Amino acid sequence: MPNNYFPNNPGNKSSMDNPAIQLFGNRLFMDQTVSELLVEFFLVALSPKRIGNQTEFKTALPEFSTLSNWEEDEIAYAPMARLNLKLFSFLGASRIESRHTIHRNHYRELRNLMAKKIRTSSDNDKDEIIHSIEDLFVGFQGAGRGRTWCAQSFLPVSENFLTGETIWSEKSARKLTDENWLDVFTYFKMNQHAFLARGGELIYLQLCNALTVPQEDISHWCKTHKVGFTDDEQNPLWLHQELGSEFDRYTKQGPNTLNKLAEFVDTSLDRETSFNTDQSGDIRRFVTTGWCNRYSEQNEPPKID
Repeated sequence: MPNNYFPNNPGNKSSMDNPAIQLFGNRLFMDQTVSELLVEFFLVALSPKRIGNQTEFKTALPEFSTLSNWEEDEIAYAPMARLNLKLFSFLGASRIESRHTIHRNHYRELRNLMAKKIRTSSDNDKDEIIHSIEDLFVGFQGAGRGRTWCAQSFLPVSENFLTGETIWSEKSARKLTDENWLDVFTYFKMNQHAFLARGGELIYLQLCNALTVPQEDISHWCKTHKVGFTDDEQNPLWLHQELGSEFDRYTKQGPNTLNKLAEFVDTSLDRETSFNTDQSGDIRRFVTTGWCNRYSEQNEPPKID
């Protein structure tokens, strides 16, 4: 009897009587938007990854030989937080009561740092340029208007606009007064799944799972169900190579100027405050993707009365 899970260890099985969890794994949230599903999917694909204790890799998909031998280890990825970019872009689009004094102070610091790097004839011109860049970035808001700025997300228009889930601990942070930006790292929770609710992770896992199916099984299924896939489309190795090429194309076809501008705001202004690593500044945060169901097709179609 084959194992029903991918990877093979689903962890807690206490809710496995739920048909939806049997089919999809504990990874779908009905209110997750299409935009945030895409963001989360691309975050997994384009972030550094590792399977168990194996060597970290940066390709969108694991090597085909790795997929073929993948057993129990979970895959983990290290999404970028890009908090400077989010703060600069979304503070003005957030709830007023969610704008903590520390957030507003750092926002002003970012604007001052940017103004120092802009060469123009007057300070008024600098303010107009900064406002224009801010308006440009907020125009790529994908979801979350009205949320706290760090819980919002961009449309996945390019790699540097992909940002991980970040939740501000609003109640715990009420006591904060004179702390600076670097002192409040622990009040940003980056291991929760409130809006990027694992649906994109599920899509990625199902993609990897599909590529582990033997070619003869795919051909048999196509013949049985009279599905007209080409020989290439029935070949997991060919699909793996083509998908890898498409992911590469996505990273290269994004607007280069926009990519550079986003990177400039997030790290070039003040790399230390971007919070893309842990508090030591050395270790990236890795998030595990869990598991999905290996088989989703019923042996027989449901009967409709």
